[in-house]
Amino acid sequence: MCDVAKGDREERQTGVLICVAKWFIEELTMLYAYILINTMLAAALAVSAVLDFIRYEPILVNMTRARVPVSLLTMLGTLKAAGALGLMIGFSVPIIGTAAAVGVILFFVGAILTHLRVRDYSFGLAALFLLVAVTTLGLGLAA
Repeated sequence: MCDVAKGDREERQTGVLICVAKWFIEELTMLYAYILINTMLAAALAVSAVLDFIRYEPILVNMTRARVPVSLLTMLGTLKAAGALGLMIGFSVPIIGTAAAVGVILFFVGAILTHLRVRDYSFGLAALFLLVAVTTLGLGLAA
């Protein structure tokens, strides 16, 4: 916090204005970071969901490697789409955005654990999604 108790009246008023300006810039920066990261995560989840729905070949290969039945692909795509939608609704209803971010985090923790269960260490993209989701949750709670 700013210390504006010292100096004459004009110096204190100037100090208060500078303090308020610094606080405003920090808060605004946090909000912009949240909007950017949240939107990027929602877009990436939406693209990933579409790739699940169209059964994109590299996804099928990864699912086979992780021993996940291809029949679950539609459900996994639906969960990703729901996460993307929840993140976007979170701009208007923050609790929905928080719940969506937590859901996305749990989804990708589960994805990583599923790969680790069969000793498949090709989960870099899931780890990236997880990292971005955790960042989104943190920024959302801080903004």
